[in-house]
Amino acid sequence: DTAFLSDLWKLSTNRWTLVSNGSVPSRSSHVGVWDSLNGALWIHGGFDGVLRQDIWKFEAEGSTWFSIDGNDGPSARAHHVAALDAMNGVIWIHGGYDESLLGDLWKFDTRTYAWNLISTLGPTARAHHVAVWDTLNQALWIH
Repeated sequence: DTAFLSDLWKLSTNRWTLVSNGSVPSRSSHVGVWDSLNGALWIHGGFDGVLRQDIWKFEAEGSTWFSIDGNDGPSARAHHVAALDAMNGVIWIHGGYDESLLGDLWKFDTRTYAWNLISTLGPTARAHHVAVWDTLNQALWIH
């Protein structure tokens, strides 16, 4: 029996606090990045019985979720990766699964809410992998 969750928790000074519950559709196998410069959590995609392609922003200052219109972005998917380039306001999304393995690379601008397909060539299509952004060298690492 699979339970899809929508609660958001914060760990600070070894203490858990429930920050939000039920304000964003429940899901699993999605990705998230924290933007320290703007105090925002971004989540994308996942699975709630069907694959999702939506993107949400949580603004910590007001404890508010916002649904961002992202239908011109990546297909619905789960088990993908995300990395944040905070200095340039960009979220990188790679791969995942949507009935088959994906190998596409997308860039989401957190200032304009615009998606751009960067590449369908590159690393072998994959899911359940990891990605990190190297700020110093302006590079995306995928393993």
